[in-house]
Amino acid sequence: MQQAHSFNLFLKSIIEILRKWFRNRYLLIFKKKYTVLAGHWQFFFPQKIPKRQSLNSGLGIFAIVITILSFIMGFSACNPPDPEKQLLGKWIGYYRHNIFAQPFPIVLTFREDGTASQFDAENGACDVQWDWMQDVLRVDTTDYYVSKISETFLEVKVDERKYVFKKIIENAHSKFPLEKQFDLIFNNYWSTRDEYIYDNDLGVIEKCFFRKNILYKEKKHYLGRDSIFTNQECERMTIMQNDDQLYFSQSDLFKGYDTTFYNIMPITFEDENNFVVTQYKQKKAFTKRYSKSTKFEIQDSIFYKCKETYIQPYFSTDLKYNNDKPAIRKHFQDIINKQYAATDNGYIGVLFVVNCEGKIGDFELQLSDFEFRKTDFSIELVRDLLEKFQTLDDWKIGRKHDDKTKKVDSRKYLMFKFEKGKFVDLLP
Repeated sequence: MQQAHSFNLFLKSIIEILRKWFRNRYLLIFKKKYTVLAGHWQFFFPQKIPKRQSLNSGLGIFAIVITILSFIMGFSACNPPDPEKQLLGKWIGYYRHNIFAQPFPIVLTFREDGTASQFDAENGACDVQWDWMQDVLRVDTTDYYVSKISETFLEVKVDERKYVFKKIIENAHSKFPLEKQFDLIFNNYWSTRDEYIYDNDLGVIEKCFFRKNILYKEKKHYLGRDSIFTNQECERMTIMQNDDQLYFSQSDLFKGYDTTFYNIMPITFEDENNFVVTQYKQKKAFTKRYSKSTKFEIQDSIFYKCKETYIQPYFSTDLKYNNDKPAIRKHFQDIINKQYAATDNGYIGVLFVVNCEGKIGDFELQLSDFEFRKTDFSIELVRDLLEKFQTLDDWKIGRKHDDKTKKVDSRKYLMFKFEKGKFVDLLP
């Protein structure tokens, strides 16, 4: 700190000297055996000064500026930002016991007085002490080695665990009282849609209803602007309060009380009709906007994933359809026999999940030509195909690979080959 103070005084002195220097419009340059004295504006627009002296004057100014800038940059490099000041504020973090473990979400708020608020979906909030010692951050009684830190990103390690934190960006919008936010969320229907879809030609607009610890969703699927079909899904979740902030958290398991919440996302209301949920992943923040919508009726039989994360492929869980491929072909016989548009050439791939109760949902659609390049198919064909999937329900449910008594979700895909609007083959 004393070194930085001395440098500031030195820099102020230099600036004051230069200010007086240029105020009098004179520049004194020493160049070995001669001195050039240039006054008034003739120095900047020389008319009678010899060209050699004018050039030397310009070089002198350039040398002075470069020297000062180099000194400032060198000093700054030797004095990086204070990490303790960078640490102050609210952070969302995720840690793993190892690379295969599920990330655990937590919110830490570091204060200047050496205390911090620690909040997670499982245990709620509590206050702890923190301290910074060189590259070690102590939170409560645990020491973390700081491997990376900036104004918005923090990475720490302890033993084999790695913690990654992203600073929460404070939203400039005015906030409603928390009681009103709760009331708005649970007493209205909302709609949302993903702002980006990777390799998925099936667009989705969701209507949502938050009820206690369950989120009900009516998903309307689109191919371009055309509606294809509608289905309903639900998931377990919770909405929590910490300080003056609401958080939305999704549960890993749909049933049972031994579940964990695999994310924690701040909720920000823009007005009474719109709120935004922000999910932080590593160095990025992804937002989903919810807007007020119309009511929908919740079905008695509704699809859900028994486990939200790490759903295994069908060949790992031994998922099968009763009577296998012949039974699947029979189920789609109407489509196999029908003639569609002559421009329907290529493959229609449908990816989906069969849950631990044999229900089917979470559809994705991929359309490609015979060279597996993206292409288009007729709306009639895609609509017929996806509607048939709704009743594809005679599954031998997948089992956990190390415990065959436990039924699990499985991820499956089917690919239909068409040529000139006529069904050719079913894969795999």
